[in-house]
Parts: sequence; C-alpha cells; structure tokens
Amino acid sequence: MKLLIISDVHGNTDALYSVISKETPDTVIFCGDGVREVENASRQFPKFAFVSVAGNCDRFSDAPVSLSLQYGKASIFVTHGHKYMAKTGDSLLLAAAKRCGANILLYGHTHMTVCKVKDGIQVLNPGSLGYGGSYGVINTSTDGFECELCRL
Repeated sequence: MKLLIISDVHGNTDALYSVISKETPDTVIFCGDGVREVENASRQFPKFAFVSVAGNCDRFSDAPVSLSLQYGKASIFVTHGHKYMAKTGDSLLLAAAKRCGANILLYGHTHMTVCKVKDGIQVLNPGSLGYGGSYGVINTSTDGFECELCRL
C-alpha cells in the first residue's frame, strides 16, 4: 500500500493536486494546516482515501487533533504537532506515539523535513507542501514499511 504524507498546504492547491496526481497513492494522510483544501481534493480524487488531522491554522475544522492508524505492520500516530510543542523538539511527540503503540510518528507544523528513526520509532515530517513542495511517501507491505522524503 502506498501512503502519501503531506502537511502545511496553506492554500497551495496547485501543489496539492500535482502531488496527488504524480504519486497516485492508495491513501493520503494529511498532517494539518489546510484541511479545507484537502477536503476539496478528496472530492476531486474520489478513488483515493483521505485521512486528516487539524493544524493550528484549521481553527474551524471538525478534523481530530491526532489519530492512530494501522496499515499492516505500520502502526501510525498522526498529529500536526502544535499541541505537542513540535517547534521545540520531538520528545512530547515521541511520548504520545509510544503511548499509542505506534512504530511511525507523522507530524507537520515546523515546515522542516525530518526522516529518521528515534527510540525505535520511524519519525517523518514531510515539511510544507505549500511553501517548499516537500512531502513523504510510505510504502507498506507484509514485511514492514519504507519511508522516504520527496519534492515536487
């Protein structure tokens, strides 16, 4: 299964539609700041599944602040990061991911890309699709998963 990980669209629907068309994922996982744009994209691309969390700029959204997902062996904790002080470090984010039993942590907010393993958890921040054109891809299989950072 191919998961497209995006965050911080900030109104750049050209980049959003471009990356979805380019990657043709099974599921788009959105890490906040542009929920309305992603909801519109879900109507334009009905064959793909969409999952979103709300960011600090999604004030009137009904999307959750965080959620847990399971795709085969990929147990994923998704949040935007603002409620976990992401701009000051990843310790609160990692603690939340551990509480959920996740082996993957996805977040945004900082607009800085991160792809590393820390404390046994794969950490991925796709950066800002809207301002930098960066995003992530996770391919899952029966054997596990692989993560990568990409650019438009």
